[in-house]
Amino acid sequence: RDMLAILEVCKEQYPLQSDRSRMVQYLDLYAVAVHKLFAANQYKRLLKLFFEMHNHRIGPLPPSMEYCALHLCSVLQPQHTQALFDGLHALNPTPNVLHYKYLLDSYARLRDV
Repeated sequence: RDMLAILEVCKEQYPLQSDRSRMVQYLDLYAVAVHKLFAANQYKRLLKLFFEMHNHRIGPLPPSMEYCALHLCSVLQPQHTQALFDGLHALNPTPNVLHYKYLLDSYARLRDV
C-alpha cells in the first residue's frame, strides 16, 4: 500500500482547519506515513508533503506536532534526521522549521541516553 497516497486522501477529506479530533487523526496517519516513507528513503516525496502540510495548511507549528517529533525520533537514524532538516532548511529557513528541528534534536538526545 502507498501510505503517501492514503495520506493525501486523508488531507483532502480532513483539512487541518477543522476540529481538533480530526487534526489528531490526521497527525496519527501522518506519522505512520512518515515511517513508511523513511523506510523507503523517499525524501523528496516526504519534503513535498511536509511543506504542503505546514506552509499551506496550518502555518505555525501547533503543539500537537510534538507527537510527530516523537514518532520521527523513534524511526529515524541520526543521519536521516540530519538529511531531512538539511533539506527543510534549504527549502524554507523559517523559525518554525528550526523550532521543529530543536524538538527533534531534544527527543533524539533523550532516546540516545
